[in-house]
Amino acid sequence: MNDQTLEKMKQLRLYGMSRAFNTTLEASNIDYTNDELIAYLINSEYDDRENRKVERLINTAKFRYKAFMEEIDF
Repeated sequence: MNDQTLEKMKQLRLYGMSRAFNTTLEASNIDYTNDELIAYLINSEYDDRENRKVERLINTAKFRYKAFMEEIDF
């Protein structure tokens, strides 16, 4: 059943949720309530989408140089 669930998540393009669900299956010491598990999965998917969005926007911007906040002199 878990393999089917993971496959359906991938078909729905819920990659962050799929990774988080797989992590919870592998870690036997994590004991979530139903509400906590759903919140964890949704937050993981949200974070994954936001990270992919930022990466896509940075790549689309085609900056000449990679700049880091630490390198900026104020």
